[in-house]
Amino acid sequence: MFQKRVWVIDLDPQTNATIALIGEDNWLDLQSNKRTVFHLFDDKINNTNNFSMVTAIKKRVSNLNLSRLDLLASSIDLIHIQDQMREIPNRSNVLASDVLKAEIEKIESKYDYILIDCPPSLGLVT
Repeated sequence: MFQKRVWVIDLDPQTNATIALIGEDNWLDLQSNKRTVFHLFDDKINNTNNFSMVTAIKKRVSNLNLSRLDLLASSIDLIHIQDQMREIPNRSNVLASDVLKAEIEKIESKYDYILIDCPPSLGLVT
């Protein structure tokens, strides 16, 4: 009955959804291996290729034994990159919101639901 695939994308630099789903140790591992949503935007701003959505998505993240719940983790570094995101259109003619949209569109068919946790204030991504 509950066999739906769910993908949580945490865009909140407070990382509450991320920490709740995977804990701080797992988050630190993703952060140090460039596997957070921050690294997606950082790649676009700096014209690098360190981020891979395929490897960034943490599979089966629930401590409730829900095998169909995946996560794209957030990062506190999103706070520091907000101002730099204004540079994305100048460098590549792409809006910051389009960067995430393009990545979502590549794999959205694998999921029944995509939940996006946004920060409590509006920014260039949200």
